[in-house]
Amino acid sequence: METVLPSYWRWRFTASNFGRVGMMLFAAIIFVMSVAAMVQFAVLSWRAGLLRTVARPLDGESDSMARQTVALLHSQDFAGLSALQEICPDLSGSKAPKLHSVHLYYKALRGLSALGNAVLPNTPAAAWARSEMALCTRFAAAVLAERLERNRAVLAEARPR
Repeated sequence: METVLPSYWRWRFTASNFGRVGMMLFAAIIFVMSVAAMVQFAVLSWRAGLLRTVARPLDGESDSMARQTVALLHSQDFAGLSALQEICPDLSGSKAPKLHSVHLYYKALRGLSALGNAVLPNTPAAAWARSEMALCTRFAAAVLAERLERNRAVLAEARPR
């Protein structure tokens, strides 16, 4: 039986080689954790903006337009509210929130809810998905109500007195 030369295996398995690999793995782990923390921060700050928009009170709650917008806030039809927001013009020209990211979030939640109900109906995950879908609907209603309020203000300024 032929023996392996000590110079071969000493070069191959020295502590310095393992140290380099270990440092590379440590750097990779730090990088992955940093990216995960950054993604988590982005998602949570996006959701905080969503909640801030939903919680904002409406101006002029006594007139008929405000009553209509409050009725929109109690609507449970996200697709209908999204379609209304698409056809409602933004006359003020301001930068209003868009529903693209919320629409994607709503679709993901709807899929998660359907999957949860197919596997085990009435699970806490399905209930959470339904509450988040209601939050998305309230956000769409609040954005539409804000747009209607801005349009009403622009039309009031444009009318001759």
